[in-house]
Amino acid sequence: MNSVVLVEDDLILSSVISEYLTTHGLRVRTVSCGRLAIEMVLQEPPAIVLLDVNLPDIDGFSVCLRLRQHYNGAIMIITARATDGDEILGLDCGADDYIVKPVRPAVLLARLRSHIRQKLDHSINDEEIRVGNLRVFPLRRACRIGMQPLPLSSGEFDLLMQFVNRAGQPISREELHMAVISEPWSPKDRNIDLRISRLRQKVCSSGESGLQILSVRNVGYTLVQET
Repeated sequence: MNSVVLVEDDLILSSVISEYLTTHGLRVRTVSCGRLAIEMVLQEPPAIVLLDVNLPDIDGFSVCLRLRQHYNGAIMIITARATDGDEILGLDCGADDYIVKPVRPAVLLARLRSHIRQKLDHSINDEEIRVGNLRVFPLRRACRIGMQPLPLSSGEFDLLMQFVNRAGQPISREELHMAVISEPWSPKDRNIDLRISRLRQKVCSSGESGLQILSVRNVGYTLVQET
């Protein structure tokens, strides 16, 4: 559970980061392009993926989106792209964290360890919550539809928990926004709606969960079981 896949096309920087993390007890595999990174992660899933954005074949945002279809571990984007738009895009693609270069090695290591701890203890006696065919394990921050794992980003999981804990009850857009987005809420802000749309696609689109996330006019959203 201390393994890291580092996706970085700057070979000098990749070597420096890899050496530092290795000396602090992490097992690091490095790769310099996006498509090979996807293959590597899915063949032998690590505890965490450390992902650059500017790669020679496909960008890190696309890599993150593809990984999130099957990979339930932590994804940290580390990049020189520092705009708010890029950070929001990265988190919406499923990243658990977004770090702007340059970053101090000790800070990077601390944040890696923090995310690994969140994913670590699969032996914990975790109470299972069931809604429809959805099974949620809050301590492990994992969920399944039936027996199939449902990969979600950290933000998507937090949003899902809001619905699961109040299944059948309407929840306002403001309340949902404040629970999962650190920025102030505005009635004109559609960020939470986009996140709910992505969550709905993952949880409800196949029909296998037996659930729907419905809009409640002039209120917000609610999670209900299909009848």
